[in-house]
Amino acid sequence: MREILRLSGKPARYRYIRTEKELRAVLEQFEKSNYRYLHIASHGNDEGFAFTLDDIPFKKFFDIVSPYLDNRRLFISACSCVKKSLAIPLLRDTDCYSVIGPREDILFSDAAIIWASFYSLMFKRNRKTMTAAEIKDGLSDICLLFGVRFNAYFRRKRAPYYKFQILGPKRRKLVISKTPK
Repeated sequence: MREILRLSGKPARYRYIRTEKELRAVLEQFEKSNYRYLHIASHGNDEGFAFTLDDIPFKKFFDIVSPYLDNRRLFISACSCVKKSLAIPLLRDTDCYSVIGPREDILFSDAAIIWASFYSLMFKRNRKTMTAAEIKDGLSDICLLFGVRFNAYFRRKRAPYYKFQILGPKRRKLVISKTPK
């Protein structure tokens, strides 16, 4: 993805993170960078992130990243991680603008293409910033193309402190009809 962004004229930094300690060090770099978007790609489940050598439950992840997310967006490329239990505390207790990522398990190959397409589209539309409306429109189109769904949580200033939206195609109900004999 870094190369796609570079080809689009957008600087990006890639750091391979295996442990909680490395995550903390990279977040210090992120803070100094003044970048507005933090993208985490890892394995995950309903309880937290699975880095190469450390598992980090959502509560601990919140404690680690929350000081770094004010006025920034968090994009996550990890199966089953973008849930209320992660997003709500981040949006309620920080000034993070959004938490967005796959709703279900996603193939690595699909995730790589989706995120590269998303960033390319966003920066083609506006090189300086992303609005919630632009994110919803762009990512919805890309999700529809790939037949995947994403959870998108956007910060609000008052309770419930977030707006939730499922981006991508609606699930179709399977209808089985009996054929008379």
